[in-house]
Amino acid sequence: MDNKEKILKKIMIGVFMLFLMTVLAACSNENQPPEEAEKIDLTKENNRQIEAFGKVKVPEPVKLSLKNPGRIEKVLVQEGQVVEKGETIIILDLSEQRQRMEEIAEEIAVVRAEMEASRRNLSQETMVIGQELEYAENRMQQVLREMERYQTLYKAGVIPKETLEEKEMKTEEQQQQVHSLELSLELKEDAYQLKVYRQRIQELEARKQGLQNQMEISYLKGDQLINVFEKSVVKDINKIAGDSIGAGEGIGKLLPLDRLEVEADVLEEFIRDVQVGSGVRFIPVADRSRTYHGKVTFIAGTAVVRNNETVIPIRVSIDDVDDFLKPEFNMDLYIDVE
Repeated sequence: MDNKEKILKKIMIGVFMLFLMTVLAACSNENQPPEEAEKIDLTKENNRQIEAFGKVKVPEPVKLSLKNPGRIEKVLVQEGQVVEKGETIIILDLSEQRQRMEEIAEEIAVVRAEMEASRRNLSQETMVIGQELEYAENRMQQVLREMERYQTLYKAGVIPKETLEEKEMKTEEQQQQVHSLELSLELKEDAYQLKVYRQRIQELEARKQGLQNQMEISYLKGDQLINVFEKSVVKDINKIAGDSIGAGEGIGKLLPLDRLEVEADVLEEFIRDVQVGSGVRFIPVADRSRTYHGKVTFIAGTAVVRNNETVIPIRVSIDDVDDFLKPEFNMDLYIDVE
């Protein structure tokens, strides 16, 4: 009986000690500061990208044409050929136009000879005024050419505005001198025939200059059509040797390869995140190991429907154009969104 009481007593003491240790441990935890919660940096945001699909384009193909009729003598290139700067594309026959210019020059020479012969019947004073007027008009042409050069230099920022204005004043003075001499000559009774000759010469000179101006095309050098860009693709050549060319008729096109850009469509639900200046990464379908970069340069002001989807057309520059890229290449676009 005594042994059972002793065992029961020991058990009760053990239970009491376990309870006491549990209470003390709980009190100890209450006095310690709580553990800090894990901090999450909410200031960083993953950069998003908008995917789109586009094609490489030449924004401004150059149409090859003439301002006057001519004839094709020889075509030196094939459709789609890449040509270097200065390379001849087509040899022309412009003999008809050159012949008209020569005929006008000969007619001018005849009228001038007749005018000189008529001077014998003029008074000394009228003759002097006529000579002074002819000199002043020639000088006027020189001054006008100089004026055009000064305007070009001013637009390029080479000369200040004051220099241009000074040249404008001199040009106006020369015009006034010509006008004054014309009035003086009209007052002379014996100057009528001289005036008729002068008007005829002016008309012929204007016709000759008009023909000359029509020959001044950036890609026309003599009787040859040439490429004026670093590299171009020849496209839509629709003439062969012996074909006639009408004034303004298209002969073909040049696609300058240094002016490539990408035209693409963005779905309407994403366009709000696209801005002019947004960075773009390109991957050509022709070689997915290559990557190009550029920026959005244009966002259309209206949406269009293509393949039953509403999209907004955009244009994107290409900063790192190389010889691999070609017009009409398909491109995957990844547009950065800030």
